[in-house]
Amino acid sequence: MKFDEWTVVLLCRVPNAPALATDASATLQDAHLMFLAARHDEGKLLIAGPAQGPSRADVAGICVYGLASDQARAIAQDDPMVKAGQLRVEVLSWVSPADAIRPGPGRFPRSIRDVEGP
Repeated sequence: MKFDEWTVVLLCRVPNAPALATDASATLQDAHLMFLAARHDEGKLLIAGPAQGPSRADVAGICVYGLASDQARAIAQDDPMVKAGQLRVEVLSWVSPADAIRPGPGRFPRSIRDVEGP
């Protein structure tokens, strides 16, 4: 059987991360969303979204890249939330049966306003 290879990046909360004012936090979140949308537009990031549930409360988000783990790590380290010390990166290699996952052209939100609506 053939397998496709993916890289899963866990974006984990940083204990004792620097406190941010509300405006700075919103600006940083928008920069984070724009960063992810741009990587998706480039075809590097296949899917991303916030993690939910109590299984790993430190995991804020999950990203799946169609790249080698070292490339995905390097990209994820450039995320504005990571650079600001709000999130840290964990990288996992993952395989699935060939063609079981078919990335599509979906649109990523580029700001908090895109997520929440008008």
